[in-house]
Amino acid sequence: AFPLSGSISLRSERGEHKERGGEKPSAHAQSERKEERKRARTHTRRRRKKKKPNASEKGGKAAMASVKKAMQARQKLLRECKDLLETYKQSTVTPSTHVDEFIKSRKIREEGVVLFLREVMYGTQRYAKLLKAIVDGLYARHPSQVNRLDRSLYTIMTYLTVFRINELTMTEYKRLVRSQEPHKMHVFLAFLYDEKLMQTWTRDQMLTIYDHNYVDTELLGSPETGGGLYTNLSVIRTLLAELDSLLRPGTASNDDMKTQAMLSMKKKKKTKTTTRTKPFNLTRPKPRKAPDPTVEIPVQYQARPMPGNLNETSLVKIEKERQAKAAERRKKTSEKYKGHQEQSSVLTRLEEHNELTRKRKIELKRKNDAVVSEAMKAYTEQKHVIQTKKFYDTVKDKTSPEIRANAAAILREEAMYRKKQEQEAAVIRAYEANLRDSSEFDEWKARQDALQKQAEEEERQKRKEELERISEIAKQAVEEHAREKRHAAAAMKKEKAEMEEMMEMERQHEREENHLRTLEVQKIRVFAKDAVARVEVENKTRAAAMQQDQEERRKFREKEKEQEMRQKKELIKEIQAMVAQALAKSKVPKEFDPTTTSGVGLLEEMSLNELQERLKHLKVKGRKETNHKRTQLNLKRESKKEELALKLKRLSRLRKQNAEAGATRRAAKQKNALEIAASLRTKREKHAQAMYEKLERARENKRQEALRLAKDLKTRRIAKTFLDADAAKVEEAKWRQMERGEEREAEVAQALKQARARKSRSIKTKEANQRALNSTLAQKKLKALRGTVDAETHAGLRRIEKRQAEEAVVKTINARTIKAEREANARKVQDRRPYDATIKKQQLREARENSKTKAAVAPADRTLARAGQMISS
Repeated sequence: AFPLSGSISLRSERGEHKERGGEKPSAHAQSERKEERKRARTHTRRRRKKKKPNASEKGGKAAMASVKKAMQARQKLLRECKDLLETYKQSTVTPSTHVDEFIKSRKIREEGVVLFLREVMYGTQRYAKLLKAIVDGLYARHPSQVNRLDRSLYTIMTYLTVFRINELTMTEYKRLVRSQEPHKMHVFLAFLYDEKLMQTWTRDQMLTIYDHNYVDTELLGSPETGGGLYTNLSVIRTLLAELDSLLRPGTASNDDMKTQAMLSMKKKKKTKTTTRTKPFNLTRPKPRKAPDPTVEIPVQYQARPMPGNLNETSLVKIEKERQAKAAERRKKTSEKYKGHQEQSSVLTRLEEHNELTRKRKIELKRKNDAVVSEAMKAYTEQKHVIQTKKFYDTVKDKTSPEIRANAAAILREEAMYRKKQEQEAAVIRAYEANLRDSSEFDEWKARQDALQKQAEEEERQKRKEELERISEIAKQAVEEHAREKRHAAAAMKKEKAEMEEMMEMERQHEREENHLRTLEVQKIRVFAKDAVARVEVENKTRAAAMQQDQEERRKFREKEKEQEMRQKKELIKEIQAMVAQALAKSKVPKEFDPTTTSGVGLLEEMSLNELQERLKHLKVKGRKETNHKRTQLNLKRESKKEELALKLKRLSRLRKQNAEAGATRRAAKQKNALEIAASLRTKREKHAQAMYEKLERARENKRQEALRLAKDLKTRRIAKTFLDADAAKVEEAKWRQMERGEEREAEVAQALKQARARKSRSIKTKEANQRALNSTLAQKKLKALRGTVDAETHAGLRRIEKRQAEEAVVKTINARTIKAEREANARKVQDRRPYDATIKKQQLREARENSKTKAAVAPADRTLARAGQMISS
């Protein structure tokens, strides 16, 4: 429309120019004419270049469109199946009901699609165990290549591949695979048709659910005989190669390959495609490492010489000097507090307690070693034990390498030992306060623990004997129950035969009724044809009315579209005019002075030169701070190293002491274990003997019980023969007893019914009286409550009105005072700085001009965005 209107206006202006007598137009009119000529030339070039497509191109486009439509239909079908499985809740609805609701909600009317959805739903539920195992294996083997959101898609494709690929046909299956993303299908098919997995993992998973004959013939098959998944293995390999070519970099894009595949499905002639140049997929070279410098850099730092007395001292000498100094310090302290011996400090008592404990431990260790050596003498004299001891003695004599501990290990161990020392100090302080320690309590506790263990062992043995006795009783009960079941089975067989006779009679009666019902249905079918014809006529009339209504709606929509298009064209013209005006106003050059500020009025405003000077000053200050921090960190590091060295010496001494204490503990524990094992062995032998005797007695009792039961059974059979003779008399007596029992039951039921009637009448009268009383009380309470609420409401309203009046008076007074203060402050400020008012007026004027320019540009931007959205929609 634009070039055509431009050419017409150009001709009319030329004619007007000639009629005016050759008056020269303005510069703006000349520029507009040049733009119109340019548009006319471009329009004519496009018309010349544009050619009509031939018949072959039209046919190719139609084929492409039809193939693309078919692919979209398959994608939609698989998407519907995926949504069907994901929205199914097994605990609330059945599969068939869920499918019907899903089809109704999605408004699916195609019979083929509905049938496909039903088959997928029922099949995935029927083979759910196998499908779950295969999909779980896919996610476990390729966790980084598959998405958790595609689990339903993989389940559907597994079901179609394993169970329904022959019914679908291989051509349709390929189309379904090509309609999905190539990466997903390539990973899925490569996993499912991997020959190693098919013979090992896949076959094992199938055998856990189905029979091996069914798996080897129907589901999986074998490479020799075929069948199952092996039937289409060669076709799947070609499909995998095609998917691989889609995913391989350097080949044609995915869209191009999809279009070629779609054309090959329709068996159209291949059209020649031009060669497309693409850059080589070359590896980028890594940056080479710079060569080492050949010039040696002189070292300016020189270390101090090693002190001469370094090799003269050793750890032994240092330890001796430390002990001598500690002894001298202890001696001076004792001399200083010589007159106060009775008031000994906590340190002296701690040393005395440690000395006593050490002597006690040494004595206990010696006794334990003697007992253990005597008990283990027979074991230690064996040949292999002697050889092992010699080997460990030789290894122990060798000097082991020193293992250096890091700072974390030293601090951790030092904290552990400090905690133990604090616990020991707490024990000593408690001893000083209470004049007793926990040694007696520990001995008593050890004795009680031993007695408790012994009691638990005896209780365990008693429980074991009780369980054995109960098991014997249970065996006898099982045998008795089996005998009762055999008798009951014989009686049930007789009852079953009688029931079968009755059921056969019922079936015969049902067959006769069904025959009569079929005759009635055949008579009714004759009248159904007339009703069908009437319904068809009604449907045709309704369809004609619906078609007429749709045609009217279509015409109305076309009119609306034409009107909307006219509005869009007018809006675009307005936008173009506004954009031209905004661009003309916005092209104003600006100058920049680095010595001046922006003048916005912000705090800390500065020019560019001042900013650069400030940055230099801050950089120098930052360097000084980093140097100071570096020196402080070096000092801290040195002090930390010295502390760690002292702690390591202290820890080595404590380790040695703990090793000695641990050896004594292990020896005592070993001795106790031997004593306990010996006592347990003797107890076990006694219990075994007692149990053997008890079992023998139980077997003898069981034998006597079996003989007694056989004798009792014989007497019962003899008594039954005598009782059968008087069966008629017994039956008559039984009938009389039954009649008397029914009479008694009737009398009791009548008495109970009369008592219930009396009770219900009394309850109803009481309930009516109570309801009347409750209603009167409730009315009185309601009346009193309403009176109190009305009084409180009136009082509250009066208080609110009074408060509002007071607040209004206060507000007016405050407003007057604030106004007077503001006027006084304004006068003071104006007296102090008379030039501020003119500066503010100038700033306000500039701000108004900027806002006007922004307001002129903003509507144009908004209209452009709105027009773009309307055109795209």
